[in-house]
Formats: sequence, structure tokens, C-alpha cells
Amino acid sequence: MVFRLAGEDDVPAIRRISLALGQAEEDSGSDAEYVQFLLATGTVMVAETASGSSVIAWGAVKQSRGRSMLTDLFVDPDHQARGVGAGLLRRLWPNGPQEPARFTFSSRHPAALPIYARAGLAPSWPLLYMSGDRRSLAGPDGSAHLEVRQVDAGSAAAADMRLASAGRADVADVADIAGLAADYRWWGRGRLLSGLIVLDGARPVAAGVATRSGLAHLTCPDERNAAPAVIAALLALDAPEVSLCLPGPHPAVRDLLEAGFRIDDYDISMSTPDVSLASTWVYSPGLG
Repeated sequence: MVFRLAGEDDVPAIRRISLALGQAEEDSGSDAEYVQFLLATGTVMVAETASGSSVIAWGAVKQSRGRSMLTDLFVDPDHQARGVGAGLLRRLWPNGPQEPARFTFSSRHPAALPIYARAGLAPSWPLLYMSGDRRSLAGPDGSAHLEVRQVDAGSAAAADMRLASAGRADVADVADIAGLAADYRWWGRGRLLSGLIVLDGARPVAAGVATRSGLAHLTCPDERNAAPAVIAALLALDAPEVSLCLPGPHPAVRDLLEAGFRIDDYDISMSTPDVSLASTWVYSPGLG
């Protein structure tokens, strides 16, 4: 095998591998725009046969609030169980288990968790993929006092950074806001007012960003407002059927299930001991 940095010419092969593994949605390797975003903002690598005739795996890491997130790691089905994934991970995280500040949302594939555990990451909570009809949330207790303001991606990212810092989460220097704003713009896919700021009176309690069909991310360090903020943000969306990814311990999970939302799938949050991912946020499985 040969491991190397990926380029634009590798996008079709990355798409082929991703589709073979059932990754057909947006924000996956089958989405050329997503892969191009990772090429521009992170480190993308591929594994290929020694002859260079075929790409057999791909993976990517990206900085997220001063930590290194493994966004993707996928091996062609015909080349699994041969050490390809572990070898690629060692190139993406070259300092091994001693390297600090790393995390990922692992699939439940039997080979995935052992690879990440050997790399020094430990599992914590499940990340639940949830969907449902937002209209079933009308008139919930606890969210009526909150106002949702639609703003541009940069303004929402700035509010996110301030909230995360106040909430004592692990965040990078303020200069990292440029990277966070890029993520926000990506999630919003060019829409002018994709950002959301949730206000309790004049006080921001959450900030996030909406996609065409759901909530891509929401930072809320205040556990008391975590569930009301999620519900208020969902009610502010346009589409009737909406989706989001919540930590298993998130206070809104029960409210959404009682309103008829479904758990469609789940990943497992894994991180090094120095990373504590807040269980009161909404996450993107690919970008954090």
C-alpha cells in the first residue's frame, strides 16, 4: 500500500468508496462539494495499491476549536480487515496514542472502535441521528420565553465562540473563529441568513446554523436552556420534516421522542482523555 495526500483527482475514487459503503447523503464522501471543502480546510489522505492503480481507502482530519477531529475514515469493502484503515489513521495522526486533543464520531462497524481505541481514544456517549415533524413541537413548555434570531454565518460563529468560551469548553484562540465561520458557511450552503442565535431576553444562550432540512450545529453551554433552545431552533426552521444529531445524554432527547421524533441511527463519541465534548450541544458527525 501507498499512503499519500489526496487531491482533486481523487474525488471520484473517494465517491466510489463512499457509495460502496452506503454513504450516499450530503456531507459524506459521495458529496463532491464536501470532499472539496475538506481538501480546502483540512488534511485528506488516501491509500492506494502499490502499483498506484486503485485508491482503496480515504480519510480526513480537520481542526475543530483547537482539537483534531477525524471527519472520515473509510476502506473499500474488498480491502477491509487487512490493516488499511489503521495504517491510514497512523498517517493522519502520526504521533500515535500520545498525541493530545483528538476526537471522532465512530460508526458502529466492528472494526472501527478497536482502531480508535488503539489510537488512544475512549468512547463516551452515543450521537443520536434524530428526525421528525417540527410541527409536533408547537407550544412546548420551557421554550416560549426564547427568541430565535436569524443572522449571517459569521455573526452566528462569533456568538458561538463567545458562548463556548464562557461555558469553559475547549476552544482555540479567537483567531480560530475564521475556521468556525467557514464551517458555518458550509453548513448554510451559501444562504445569507443560515445562522441562528437563541436569546433569553437580550442574553444569547445558544448559537448554531441551519441547513435546508435541519439543525447542523448548536452550541449551548447552559444545561437549563439546552432542551428549550433546541426546540426553539427547530421551530424556527422552514421544512416540516427536520433532522439533527444529539448526544445521548442531551436534555432534549426525551422531549423529541415524546413528540414523535425517531432515532434513525447513532455513532459513538470517542476522544482522548483531555477532550470533553459537551453533551448539551447539537453536533455535525462530520465537522463537529
